Amino acid sequence: MTARQLEATGRRGRGATRGTRSEELEGVRRERVEQLLHRPRLTLREVARQAGFSDERALRRAVRRWHGMAPLQLRQGFLYGYGGNDVTSGAGTASDIRLPRRERDLP
Repeated sequence: MTARQLEATGRRGRGATRGTRSEELEGVRRERVEQLLHRPRLTLREVARQAGFSDERALRRAVRRWHGMAPLQLRQGFLYGYGGNDVTSGAGTASDIRLPRRERDLP
């Protein structure tokens, strides 16, 4: 395809600075999942549905790929501050976060 044809279809060439549509969609979903996990009353099923995943399993796989931990661990990190900025940046791993064992241990 020529540059003009790519422009007409809304696509970009491989050298474009922006990612592919699937990469952009993944980025939007990641941001949405992170927003939704800040809402403790939502179940994982509701988070998955509102973020556009087919089911909880697909959500869990995506969150593990992005953050290296399960969605509930990530939620705990967001809500209780375990792991600091590492949790929100995706740099942390599940072993970096020490979660309370019982509710009475929560801050």
